[in-house]
Amino acid sequence: MTAPQGQPGMSAARSTARADTELEASGVATRAPVVLTVAEAAQVLKISRWSIYQLIRARRLSTVTIGRRRLVPVAALIELLGRLTEEAA
Repeated sequence: MTAPQGQPGMSAARSTARADTELEASGVATRAPVVLTVAEAAQVLKISRWSIYQLIRARRLSTVTIGRRRLVPVAALIELLGRLTEEAA
């Protein structure tokens, strides 16, 4: 089976989201992402991108860089939330 092609003029993210929706509708399981962009991580935590960069600068949130892209591993978000939960207790 070939990967579904997006429509001309459609952004890659929208095309991927559409493909994921089509796969889910067909009963094919999709995997959760392993890494997120800084903007996606901010969305998940419901904080600003600036706050994510502050956490990165303070070395409270680890990231990986691939080329010029800074990506946040989902595992790093889970670790951060665990530490914050412990600190709050």
